[in-house]
Amino acid sequence: MRNVLLEAISYYRSQAPGMGGLKLYVELSSLYGHQVIGGRDAFLNFLRAEKLMLAARKPRHTTKSNHLYMKYPNLIKGVSANYPNHIWVSDISMTEDYKPTDNAVAERMNGILKTEWIYAKSLFKSEEQARKEIGQMIQFYNYQRPHMSIGMKKPMEVYQGEVPGENLWKKEKK
Repeated sequence: MRNVLLEAISYYRSQAPGMGGLKLYVELSSLYGHQVIGGRDAFLNFLRAEKLMLAARKPRHTTKSNHLYMKYPNLIKGVSANYPNHIWVSDISMTEDYKPTDNAVAERMNGILKTEWIYAKSLFKSEEQARKEIGQMIQFYNYQRPHMSIGMKKPMEVYQGEVPGENLWKKEKK
């Protein structure tokens, strides 16, 4: 069973080099069952013993919004997405208040792509390679990567009608 787990972990890490232990645990548990994978802590201990835990990430602050370019209002402030395609976002990093948090959805998506995939790779050799690999990353992100914000479900499962689970990362304000 050890070899099966190592092969599965190797597959997921080849698709998403920054996929952490908890997401691997959820994904492999759904494939093989808890009887095979064991509990969460046992699985994380297995990753540690096999030296497969990811190194802690260094924080990166890349958005520089203090510039003279045009600033745009946050048109979705206070709006909740209630159904697929209700809200579309893009990352323009030029909000009226100079805050990247005004565009948090796009910033989050781009941040995940960078930290879980792009920073772990060597530079792309061409624009064609970049387009192909980023397309594969987005495909994995939407179809195979569990998301804590929707209860460890995958975006396409929710898009296709599955009820999202409880948000597991956003802290309630008291």
